[in-house]
Amino acid sequence: LLLQSPPAIPTLLVVYLSGLIRGTEVCVDWHNYGYTLMALQLGEGHVIVKIARAYERAFAKLSHYNFCVTRAMRDDLSLFWGVTAVTLYDKPNPERFRGKVTPQIAHELFSSLADTHPAFRGVNGNETKLTKVEKGICKFKADRPLLLVSSTSWTEDEDFGVLLEALDLYETARGTRRDLPDILCVITGKGALRE
Repeated sequence: LLLQSPPAIPTLLVVYLSGLIRGTEVCVDWHNYGYTLMALQLGEGHVIVKIARAYERAFAKLSHYNFCVTRAMRDDLSLFWGVTAVTLYDKPNPERFRGKVTPQIAHELFSSLADTHPAFRGVNGNETKLTKVEKGICKFKADRPLLLVSSTSWTEDEDFGVLLEALDLYETARGTRRDLPDILCVITGKGALRE
């Protein structure tokens, strides 16, 4: 059984018991600790947070396999909970997609997005910010911006300010280096802090 955590309560217990009943091994995909999200609302010293931490730690040790998307999470699981996890970086293999996104496919996607997201619109109906149609043939624009796509859960424990600060630094660098392209930054995800 594969479980993404959080959520941890009661999910870890339910999955563990299901695994026992069915004779199935349990693998946990650690994205964060559930108790840390509770601590944002209740405070780290709250008794419920302490119980949640102990609960999560106990069931983490009972899982057969663990993986996470950062080395920091892997190290934390090992150091503080004695849990061995494998790091599977959350990034695509660029070779898998190279050459598969044709100008035609990109133009159709960005044209569709332009209907509801003005940042993708071009100056006329035959183009988007990144693509254009010339004599019936779709092409990538030579002066297109760099497309940066990132997702977030928009929670207090996720420091998305790092990306925003990096974008500010990049914009400052662009002031003196005109060889750097514009960036079209798309941030996806749902959560309490999205607005």
